[in-house]
Amino acid sequence: MQVEFNRLRAFQSFDTIDDLNRSIRAFLYRNKHALSENAIRLYRLLAQHSVKIPGVSFASTAYWADKLSVSRRTVFRLLKRLEALGAIERRALHREDGGRAQSAIIILPYVSQGVVIEDASQGAADEKPHDEKAEAASDRADTGISNGVISDREKERNNVSADDLDYTYTPGNVPRQFVNAVKPFFRSANEIYRLWGTIRAAAKRIGTVTVPVDLAVDAFKQTVFAYKAGRVRKDFGAYLYGTITQMIAAEIRRQAAANRRTLFDYVV
Repeated sequence: MQVEFNRLRAFQSFDTIDDLNRSIRAFLYRNKHALSENAIRLYRLLAQHSVKIPGVSFASTAYWADKLSVSRRTVFRLLKRLEALGAIERRALHREDGGRAQSAIIILPYVSQGVVIEDASQGAADEKPHDEKAEAASDRADTGISNGVISDREKERNNVSADDLDYTYTPGNVPRQFVNAVKPFFRSANEIYRLWGTIRAAAKRIGTVTVPVDLAVDAFKQTVFAYKAGRVRKDFGAYLYGTITQMIAAEIRRQAAANRRTLFDYVV
């Protein structure tokens, strides 16, 4: 008997296919040098089979081996390598009759390891006072257009990637409290956005719609501490994903216990 589709949906790790594709590209950009050709092929194959439920695939090891024309043992080794880099997570599943089914493979949202280069105290020092009037005049003068020709400076701006944008460009749907906590360690708006996506993906996996911002900030701080202490053996984002997942689950259990106590007091 097949594992129910709704059970697999609980593991969804991305909101959209576009988010999944961006994460795939970012992971390969940063880690391609550390992967064998077969590992890259498997990672891309997993992505191709993670469309119905963004980030989740479900097939037997024999299936992956057949698709790649390699042995099952090789697939096991490749999956282990991807797990070690924080690219995926395997979750054992069971059929309704109690028997063991194939494992669900979850592609984790990727956040680069470019973290904690500076202490938090250095962040504030970098934010120097500025003259708003002078900046406005400079903006007017530097329009990038001269006699109808695009200037070299404007061409440089057009070549700026998302990773080059600082935290002030972080989308408005990311809570400002979270941005303020993260920016001393991750200066890129794109990386901050991915981190918040990791928080949301973990919440969706647990089955909750929202995450208290203070809980997300606490999870980030715990992850930074673990990173500093040398306990983050995989990717920073994967560690954050596991931390916030555990914290959300604990908070749900705490609230459920409080509700039961309230109901008991009312009945008595």
